[in-house]
Amino acid sequence: MPDVVLRPPWDAFLADVDAAFEAPFELHCLGGFVIAQLHDFERVTVDVDIIEVRGADVRAVAATAGKGSRLHRRHDVYMDVVTVAAVPDGYEERLIDLASATFKYLRLRARSMSRSSTSPPQRSNIFDSERSNRTILSWRS
Repeated sequence: MPDVVLRPPWDAFLADVDAAFEAPFELHCLGGFVIAQLHDFERVTVDVDIIEVRGADVRAVAATAGKGSRLHRRHDVYMDVVTVAAVPDGYEERLIDLASATFKYLRLRARSMSRSSTSPPQRSNIFDSERSNRTILSWRS
């Protein structure tokens, strides 16, 4: 897949995020930002959902580009470090680079949305618990 050309305001925002750091770092992202960039949709979200930070302190990323940060106020978009997200096992094997040639330090990665890389939906613990309870209750009847 060719590099994604980021549109405003994401291009300037992510360039400023890149400039705020002095060493290589990697962000794994998902959500509306990824869908909009990969499928050339108009801006549908004001945040980049980050599920993994490598090579930088997650608190530094949040302070630099998170909600309420200077960069958020400047660009009206921000990064949201997601602490609860259901991702498929082995998602890292399907990560692709977004605009990798654009930045000096930032490596922005997202899960490929191609049909060949999709995996079955994940079951949550709640679903499994409810299904188990139904099975136990039906067995007792």
